[in-house]
Order: sequence, then structure tokens, then C-alpha cells
Amino acid sequence: MQEFVNNKHVNFSKDKIEKIRRAVVYLTKKQRQLIYLRFWENLSINQVASRTGLSLAATDYAIDCAVSHLKRILIEDEVTRYKEELKDHAFSKTKAA
Repeated sequence: MQEFVNNKHVNFSKDKIEKIRRAVVYLTKKQRQLIYLRFWENLSINQVASRTGLSLAATDYAIDCAVSHLKRILIEDEVTRYKEELKDHAFSKTKAA
């Protein structure tokens, strides 16, 4: 699937987009709105500021915070999945022995 991010054409797998959509629910309503406007609607920072009524600086900062929070959520999810895979692998080795 192709999306535009910051005016660049980016290929995202359906799996990656689904992970992002699942992670977005953990953001605040305001953060979800900012992420949606900036990346799904592909609006500029100025346009997002205008739509939300925030100052340009506040909009830029809030989007950076929302993206950082989203990254942490996605990383935590990946770490949790990896730990579960390791645990399952260790358990299956113990069972086989």
C-alpha cells in the first residue's frame, strides 16, 4: 500500500499500517487528530495549526510529541512480541527435551 508522508511517496505493507492503526488508539484524542491531519491528510504544519487553532510552534511541538509517543508504543509492542516468541521458543525446547 502506498501512502504520502511529508510529500514523499512511501510504501507501507498492510501489516505495518494495521500496527500503526492499532497503536494510534493509545494516543490522546488531540494527538490522534494531529497525526491524522499531518500524515493521513498530508497537511502542512501551517495547515494543521490553522485547522486546530494552535500556534505554529505548539502544533509542531505537539506533532513531535505525538510521533514520539507513537514510536514508543510501536517499539514496546515489538519488544513484547519478541519476548513472547523467545519464551515460546524456550518452552518448546524444554518440552522437547
